[in-house]
Amino acid sequence: MRYHTEFKRLHSRKLRAFTLVEVLLALSIVVIGLVPLLHLLVKSISIVDSAQCLSQATLIGRAKLAEAVSTACTEISTDKGRVESEDNNLLFEWTVSGADEPSRELEEMNLSGLRRVNVTIMWNEGTRQKQITLSTYVYVDQTVIQATPALQGTPQR
Repeated sequence: MRYHTEFKRLHSRKLRAFTLVEVLLALSIVVIGLVPLLHLLVKSISIVDSAQCLSQATLIGRAKLAEAVSTACTEISTDKGRVESEDNNLLFEWTVSGADEPSRELEEMNLSGLRRVNVTIMWNEGTRQKQITLSTYVYVDQTVIQATPALQGTPQR
């Protein structure tokens, strides 16, 4: 009788634990949920990197546009150059171009003193080449350009 009561007591306290099937099922659910989250993480990192490149290109373009506008009172010249980014070794190539002749639309509106200035910034992002173009109109005073005398000879003291 004693044997029978001890046997009953041992089996009445069931050990509560997870089976191997339950553990594998839980792990598969976690893996299925983590794969899309990891994909979103990689995608967000690439979007942030692209936005950083676009911001740098815009800042370079605005600086070159301001430089071109500040010197546009005498002439609009075409210029090219390169800027290398310090943090991720990107190379930005910029081109400043201006139209010396006014467009027909501007002449029709009696805005013949306006000239268009374009700044184009190009850079490689992954396997693609991207570019951004900033443009503005500046007033070029033709009287200043024509009235500037050419210096000839050496100045006298």
